Amino acid sequence: MNGCLMRSVIDHFKGNRDFPRLRIGIGRPPGKMDSINYVLRPFSKQEREEMLLGRTNVMYALSRYSSLFDLLVLNAVYF
Repeated sequence: MNGCLMRSVIDHFKGNRDFPRLRIGIGRPPGKMDSINYVLRPFSKQEREEMLLGRTNVMYALSRYSSLFDLLVLNAVYF
């Protein structure tokens, strides 16, 4: 999440930074691939499948942590 988006989230919570965060990394580019090209390239089929599985796992974890209302909002906004 870039700084502007995170600032918007913090502003939404009236400056409170005490909220759960989920960070997703992409790892290092393979070989000598340029970082920009690595980040901007389309996902491979395997990466798309992993993202779908990851999303499912995140939603399950959130369902154990958050209220139903929070999940409905999260689902409507991000998925």
